[in-house]
Amino acid sequence: MSSPEFSPSYPRTLDLEGMLRRSVELDLAALDFLRPESYELQEEALDTVLSFSAGELGIQHARAIRTLVAKGFDPSAASLLRLQFEALVRSIWLAWAAEEKHLLALDAEVSLDAELAAGKALPGLTTMIKAMRNVGPPGCFEMLDGFRAMILPTLNSFVHSGFHPLKLRSAGYDENLMVRFLKDSNAIFTMTAMHLAALTGDPEIISPMSKIQPRFADCLPPLIKA
Repeated sequence: MSSPEFSPSYPRTLDLEGMLRRSVELDLAALDFLRPESYELQEEALDTVLSFSAGELGIQHARAIRTLVAKGFDPSAASLLRLQFEALVRSIWLAWAAEEKHLLALDAEVSLDAELAAGKALPGLTTMIKAMRNVGPPGCFEMLDGFRAMILPTLNSFVHSGFHPLKLRSAGYDENLMVRFLKDSNAIFTMTAMHLAALTGDPEIISPMSKIQPRFADCLPPLIKA
C-alpha cells in the first residue's frame, strides 16, 4: 500500500508538469476576463443564479482535478472529471431548458424530503443534453453530446470502480492518459468560463472570452465540430 501523502503511479515528467502549468495559465486568463472582483449576473432570476452556482462548482472541480493529478491521485482525478462535465451540463441546462419545477426543487430548504424530491424531479445527464437539442447557444447541443459520447463511458468506469481504474492500477497508468484527461478538463473549464461570461450579458467580458481557445490550443483537445 502506498503512502497517503503521495502515490504517483508513474514518474512525473516535464510533459505533465508543463500541461499542469498551462492549465493554471488558462485558469488565470479566464479569471482576467471574468473579473471576479466585479462580476455581476445580467439578472438575478432563479434560473440564472442556479446556473451560476453550478458553473462555479465546475470551476472548483477543474482546480481539484489539477491538484489530484499533481499529487499522483490519478483515478480520483479521472472520476472527478465526470462530475466537472455534469456541472457544466447542469449549468447550461438550468439557464436554457430547466422548467419551474426543477428550479423550485433546487431552491428548496435543505432537508431529507427536499433531497429526495430533487432526486425525483431532476433529470440525468443524457436527458439534460437532449433537452438542449433545440435551445441554447448555436452548436451547444452538438458540443456537449459529442463530448458525452467520446468520453463518458471511460469516466463512468472510473466513477464506478470498473474496468479502467482496476486494470490500470495493476498494469500501470500511462502519463499520456492523464495529459488527455487534463486537456478534457481544460475544455470543460473553457466552456464553463464562456457560459459564466454569457451570464453577465456584458460584451466586454463575452467577446474576449470567446477568443480564448486559440491562445491555449496546446492544452486543449481538438475542437468538436458543431
